[in-house]
This record gives sequence, structure tokens and C-alpha cells, in this order.
Amino acid sequence: MILEKPNPIHVEMDLEGDHHEEREFCYLVELGEDLVSVFMRNADEPPRVFKLNEEEMAWTEVHEIGGAALFLDFRVSYAVVSPEAGHGNRIYFPRYSENGKQAAFYDMETKAYHPSFYGLKSPLQCVWVVPNLRPHIVSK
Repeated sequence: MILEKPNPIHVEMDLEGDHHEEREFCYLVELGEDLVSVFMRNADEPPRVFKLNEEEMAWTEVHEIGGAALFLDFRVSYAVVSPEAGHGNRIYFPRYSENGKQAAFYDMETKAYHPSFYGLKSPLQCVWVVPNLRPHIVSK
């Protein structure tokens, strides 16, 4: 299906440079049947999340993502519709705690970043990996 072009919700960003200070990051990701756009300016402000209303071809700001989890990076982003172990309504970013053991995320229910976004490491050339946990069946 080909849709009409929606009105823009933000100006384009230049992501070619090495430094992104004073800029707003924007991400686009499929969440089930929905197209979702996420904007993040800095750690002092919550990310803004929009869903595309295909009937009206308009972007609508939302404050929850139905228990899903978004994994964002400017190279590739993806969504997990129904994550397990109570990790839904979170937006994960490619940043890690000082010891490298905890991924940074924004919890849409508590409206807070975990851990605090200040002092986090941003690894170079990172990528989210989606494991395929289905058993491998060899047909004879």
C-alpha cells in the first residue's frame, strides 16, 4: 500500500558529523502495524514519541507505547511489541553506564532516564542485535 505523504513533524538533521551536541536526535521505527517517530533533545527533557495516523496522514504525540520497547540508534532501530519480564514502555538508547553493564533507557511509566544520562558512555560502531530464539529444525 502506498500512502500519501504526511506533513513533516520536524526539520531534517545532519547526522554525518562526529558530534551531536546541541542537536535533536530523531528516530523512525515500525511498532507492530504503526510507524513511530522518536525525538530526543537532551537528558533534561523526555523523548517525544509520535505515531502516524494513516487515516488522517498526521502525526500524533503519544505518552505510552502499549508495553512495547524501542531500541534506537541512528543506523538502525527496532521495536519489540511485547517484551517479557516487565521491561515494556521503555525506550533504549545506544549508551551504557560507566561500568558498561547497564544499557540506558527512558521509562515512559516513571518518566525518568535510567541510569542518569550524564556520564554515560557512547560506544563507537554499536548495533542492536535481535536474536532468533526459535529452534532450528532441519527437514529431511
